[in-house]
This record gives sequence, C-alpha cells and structure tokens, in this order.
Amino acid sequence: MPPVFSAEAAALVHCVAVVALTSLIWLVQLAVYPALVDIEPSHWPAFHRRHTRSATCLMLPLMVVQVGSATILFSYEKSHLHGMLLILACVHWAVTAVVIVPLLQSLYNRPVLRLIRRLCALNWLRVFLLTASAIASVSSLLH
Repeated sequence: MPPVFSAEAAALVHCVAVVALTSLIWLVQLAVYPALVDIEPSHWPAFHRRHTRSATCLMLPLMVVQVGSATILFSYEKSHLHGMLLILACVHWAVTAVVIVPLLQSLYNRPVLRLIRRLCALNWLRVFLLTASAIASVSSLLH
C-alpha cells in the first residue's frame, strides 16, 4: 500500500504547522501572558475560561499535526534532522502537558501574581522548542 503522504508533503505540512505554532507562542509570550496581571480579579474566571478554550482550539490541532508529521518524516527517513524534529515535538508536548497546563489550571479561579510570573518564565521553554523546530523545518525545506 503506498504511503498517504510523500516525504515532501509531510515536510511541508510539518513546516506550516510549526511556523503557525511558533507565531502563536511568540504572541502569547510577548502579549497575552504579560497582560494577565491587568485582568480585574472579578473578570478573571470568565476571561480564563475563554482564553483557555480559544488557545486550545488554535494550538491543539497544530500540535497534533506537528507530532504526527514529525513521526511520518522520521518513519520515512531516520535522519538526525527528522529525529530532532520528532524529539522537539515530543518535548513540546511534555512541557505543555506537565508544566504549562497544570499552571494554567492552578490559575483557573483567580489570578495569582506569583503563578503568572512563573507561567511567563516557564513558557520560554515552549518558545525555544518551537522556534528551534521552525528554524530546522524551514531550513530543511530550503535545501
């Protein structure tokens, strides 16, 4: 049975997903998370629910495509680049699930300045992972 995606198509899909994720994570890191301290405590629960729902709707499908396409690429060619892309995708998932989501859940009912600062600091891990993945993905398409 022939593969559903060619390696070239998988690389393009991966690159588009990672560049979109990278753009979103930079926006969140530089604009959204720092602005959390300005939300009135009485408005916090509604804002947090809306933000979490919207961000999940945007990021989760892209994250699924990121790890899925990285897996496909690695299955086609077990190169250092494809291995690195898969590792970056898996570590991004792990950081999101183990570090970021619990922090966001702890902020569910009220803003806690210490936790918001921690969220802003730890989210740099995702910024780094996605930026590295985007650079590698784009450069691999250009060669």
